[in-house]
Amino acid sequence: MADWIRHVDEPPPELDISLVQGGERFERLPSPLFYAVQWALDRSLFSQPFGRSAANFYPLDLADASGYSRYEVARVRLPPRVWERFTRDPNQRRLHVRFGAGDELDDSHSTWDWSRVFTYLLNHDPEADAGADAEVSVSDGSLQQAAELDGSGTTDPDPGASLNYRWFLIDGPTVDLTRSANRGFVQSMAKRVSTGSGARVTAVPKGATVPPGARGTYRFKLEVTDDDVSTYYGNRGRDEDDATIAIGESAGAGGVSVLSPTSDRQAHVERPTDDRVRIEYEIGPDLYRELEQQYGFFMLELLVRHLERPGRAPVYEDVTRGKPPRRGQFTWHLYDVDGLRTEPGPYDVSLSVVGARDFGLLTVDGYSTSTTEEKALYLDPFQFWADLVSFRPPASVQRGLHNDPDVSSGRFQPIEDAIGPVNLDYYPVRIDAFPTVQGQTFTPSDLVEYVRLNINYLQEISAISFAPTTFTPWNARHRWTWHSSSPVGAFIFLDLTGPDNATVVCTAYDATHWRFSTTYTTSAVDGYPVLAHPVSGNREWGIFKNDRGTYTFYTRAADRTLYTDHPSIGYGVGDVLWRGLQAGVAKFVNSNGGSATVETPITLRPAWADVAQCCHNPTRSWLYQ
Repeated sequence: MADWIRHVDEPPPELDISLVQGGERFERLPSPLFYAVQWALDRSLFSQPFGRSAANFYPLDLADASGYSRYEVARVRLPPRVWERFTRDPNQRRLHVRFGAGDELDDSHSTWDWSRVFTYLLNHDPEADAGADAEVSVSDGSLQQAAELDGSGTTDPDPGASLNYRWFLIDGPTVDLTRSANRGFVQSMAKRVSTGSGARVTAVPKGATVPPGARGTYRFKLEVTDDDVSTYYGNRGRDEDDATIAIGESAGAGGVSVLSPTSDRQAHVERPTDDRVRIEYEIGPDLYRELEQQYGFFMLELLVRHLERPGRAPVYEDVTRGKPPRRGQFTWHLYDVDGLRTEPGPYDVSLSVVGARDFGLLTVDGYSTSTTEEKALYLDPFQFWADLVSFRPPASVQRGLHNDPDVSSGRFQPIEDAIGPVNLDYYPVRIDAFPTVQGQTFTPSDLVEYVRLNINYLQEISAISFAPTTFTPWNARHRWTWHSSSPVGAFIFLDLTGPDNATVVCTAYDATHWRFSTTYTTSAVDGYPVLAHPVSGNREWGIFKNDRGTYTFYTRAADRTLYTDHPSIGYGVGDVLWRGLQAGVAKFVNSNGGSATVETPITLRPAWADVAQCCHNPTRSWLYQ
């Protein structure tokens, strides 16, 4: 049969295995005692055990077959941590699986009957490369060299992958398209690019006439798809990149200009995921020559102003350390050692050519040596937490808590019903190298699982200065749920510092994160009812990959105090606790051959009205409030 195609970023594969005699996919023995599923990166590992390791082979014994005897189909799933381990190496192209049944549970399975081998073709994203930005000159109205786009640097980790290239014109200078010459030039270029095939296309051929009003910098997008665009709901098996071509001199842009962000193309910056803003600029070639001839040395100054700040004083200033290149960029870092240094809202971006002695504006007749892009930036400090602010547990989890026979009057605590300011916090730990435990190097999901199941032991006491909070499943049934591969619904008791206790429910989980939501119950511990959690809302633990190849483990929350509107009383203990967890996770990684660094936490305490206006958009209803 043909291979099943699966993208490496998809959830782990599941198999529905027929357990009836003569089933469509597998046949069961007349009266087997045991079932098993085996996964391997090399199908030869099925027939001989030599060479098997955790990195290439995963046996799943389903144990007592009687547990499946009343079912016609068994659903088995490759654990997320194993799937991640199998797909870590981009050179691995295939994953094989088979199903077996037998009367003896032993490592060799020598007397077992096995199905035929089924194969997943593992697909990885291509890596698009649209090539370097380019400049082509115009003389006497004609293009002196062809304007070429070159995507030949594109690669795909999958051996023998067939790639499809598509080019698009996506942006350009302001052009008066009511003039037929301008319109014809732009339309011809867009058509030539979009109908081109292959990695290389010619946007404008050498010798083409370029109208003065159509000259400037154009941006093109390269979209690359591989031979499987159907995986992962159509969102994988592809990649994009863009490149620019500066064609001649842009009309009216012989001066200083901001390329991005601009008033027409704002940069919406979400913190803390975005910790910097890049501001790209261009100095027209004629102005650049005039500046060199008249002044010899000059610099470029950047000013960023908050539109709502009194006096409109700059919130950020920078200047090139020497004569600037004709095209370049500034980088505005949004944080300092004390945390956030910038306020939300719109910002203007201004550029000026200045002298070295007094930073005064330099002028050149016939050219603009300064420019301002109004409302080019918009900083939004709350969107990073919007999903937690809006999150409500699935209806099945709400019903499970409400109907739980071991939990009295159990219900969730809505964030909108609390009275305090909103706590939006984020405690990151950068992971440069993962730890190795018992000879096995952790994957990102392995670290998430380890913290989830060992959180009571990872709170660094020296950083907390008081007894740590302990997380304990409510009873044996919830302990089984919490320690399973599907912990959603587990009811957890929190022994907090001081007289308070609390409960939470695991309301979301996958290989990269889990989430707790706070709850109320009249059930008692040591004779005293637990009642309400001190805060109402949601907290998440998880991991994500950074642009530079490192990872960040984190916990973050959106919650509000239930009984007090004083943030230092309601959140102070929590701040210390999560700093202790940061220190504990970093210590565990570093003590086991990895490399981790505690990064600066972020804690915001805005008014509920401000957060609700932008970020409280729940998609589920409360069932039992």
